[in-house]
Amino acid sequence: MVTGQFEEERNAQPAGTQRFALDVRGESQSMKLRKGAAYVALFAGAWLMALPYAVPRAFALAGFVFAALWLMGSRRTRHVLQTAHEHFLELDATGIGLCEGGETLRVPWQDIASVAIDHDRLHIVVMRTNAPDLTIEPRYQGLNLEELASTLARALIIGREKTAQDDSRGALGTQDG
Repeated sequence: MVTGQFEEERNAQPAGTQRFALDVRGESQSMKLRKGAAYVALFAGAWLMALPYAVPRAFALAGFVFAALWLMGSRRTRHVLQTAHEHFLELDATGIGLCEGGETLRVPWQDIASVAIDHDRLHIVVMRTNAPDLTIEPRYQGLNLEELASTLARALIIGREKTAQDDSRGALGTQDG
């Protein structure tokens, strides 16, 4: 059902626009994994607290902290899933549009220096010329890390070519007038 909805949204976009919706299934699985890890840490911490020694209790406290952090991450993911329609990546003739639950951040192609994969953090880094780097997590339907990077790189090349063509047409038009 989500795939059909995704196809309808994609088909509703203007020609030349690609819109990638949030991978709801992947986010849901991530939320379940965080919850499971939190419960394991809580139970292990409770067992360690029952021991009469100080060192296991220190590990138990660390487990409780990690469990709390994982549960907070799970709550954030639940909020993202409730507003999944507000999370998307859009590529069009003018640039990249990234919406993370609020306003859409638009980055024109001419403001992008390059696109690279950060293999340590497993996300895409869009290096901008006049602004801080933009990080994009691979959490969109149908794209893994490498596919997202290659899609962005291809779109960057095509977008720059289109921008250069438009600029040259504009320059020719002002010389004729």
